[in-house]
Amino acid sequence: MAGERRRQQTSRQQPQQQPPQRVQQAAQAMNYSAPSGVQRGYIPQNTGGYQPAGYPGYQQAGYRQPGYPGQQPPMNQNTGGMQNVSSVTGGTRGFVLQGNTGGIPAAKKQKKMPATTKTLIRLVSLLAAVAVIAAGIWLLTENNKKAAGEREEQQRIKTMQDALSKYDNLYFPGVYVDGISIGGMTPEQAKYSVESQIQQRNENWSVTLTWQGNTAVTYTAKSLNMKTDNTEEVLNKAWEPGHFGTLEERYEAMLRLREEPYEDYTAQPSSDNSKIDSDLASIKQQLDRPAQDATVSEFRDDLEEPFVFTKEEYGRNLDIEALKTRLYHMVSTMESGTLEIEPEMIAPAVTLADL
Repeated sequence: MAGERRRQQTSRQQPQQQPPQRVQQAAQAMNYSAPSGVQRGYIPQNTGGYQPAGYPGYQQAGYRQPGYPGQQPPMNQNTGGMQNVSSVTGGTRGFVLQGNTGGIPAAKKQKKMPATTKTLIRLVSLLAAVAVIAAGIWLLTENNKKAAGEREEQQRIKTMQDALSKYDNLYFPGVYVDGISIGGMTPEQAKYSVESQIQQRNENWSVTLTWQGNTAVTYTAKSLNMKTDNTEEVLNKAWEPGHFGTLEERYEAMLRLREEPYEDYTAQPSSDNSKIDSDLASIKQQLDRPAQDATVSEFRDDLEEPFVFTKEEYGRNLDIEALKTRLYHMVSTMESGTLEIEPEMIAPAVTLADL
C-alpha cells in the first residue's frame, strides 16, 4: 500500500508530457484559418493506417484516420468558398471553387439544344459537305474538260505543223507553172523543170495564120524573140501559196490548192511586138476592101439588050484586134495551132437583081 501511494504521488508530481514542438507547429498550421480567400494545406487521406510519427496526440486532437468511420478532419472555416481536394490515395494539394468564389462568376449552365435544331445543324452540315463534294467534282470535271480541250488543240496544231512541215522547202501540191506541176519540187528543181520545158516547147511551138486555105504568116518562138526572163519572178509568186501567213492561214491555203490549183505562165510575147502588129496591118491592108454596088455601065442602042451592067461586089473588113487577142493568148500559153483569118463581109447597097 505504501509503495502504491508513493507511485501515485510521484505520478502527480511529474508534469504531464507535452507533444514535440514540431508536431505542435504542424497541428497549428493545419488548424490555421485565413481571414478570407483561398486556403492552401495538406490533408492526409487514405494513408492506409499511417500516422504521423511522434504525434501520439493525433487522435486526441479529434482527428480520425481517413477511410474509417467516425469523425473526419475538420474543414477550416472562412475559406472563401475554397475546399481542399484529396485524391483516392495519398494527399493532394489544390483548390476547388465552391460557393463564394470571391467574386469569380461561375459558368452558366448551357441550355439543352432542341432536337429540331440539332437535326437542322446536321442537315446544314450534310448539305455543306455535299456542296463541297459537288464543287470538287465540278472543278475536276472542268479541269478534265480544259485538259481535254488543250490536248485536242495541241493535237490540231501538231496535225497542221506535221502537214506543213513536209513542204517547208518544197512547192505545195496544186501549183502549176506553164502547165507543169511543180508540187513537191524544190525551187531549184522547179526552175530547171520549167526552163527545160520552156526550151523544148519553144522549139516545138508555132502558130500559122491562113486565108482561104493559104498560109499568110507563121510565128515561132524564135521569130517573135520570145523571152523567159521572168521565170524566176513567176516561180517566186508560185512559192507564196502555203508558205506565208499564220499557221492556220498556211494550212487553209494548202487545203484550198486541192480544190483550186494555182496556175501561172512564164512565156510572154516579146515586149517588141512590132512584128505581129506589122504583119496584121499588112494582112488587113490586103484583105480589106469596100463593097461595090451593081451599076449600068453602058447603053448601046445597036444591041437587042442595050443596057450593059456591072455586077456588085461584097466588101471585107478584118478586125485585127480580135485576131491579135487570140494570137497573144496562144503565145502566152505556148499553144501551137492554126488561125484562119476571117474578115467581116460587107454587102453592097445595090445588086444586079435590083437593076
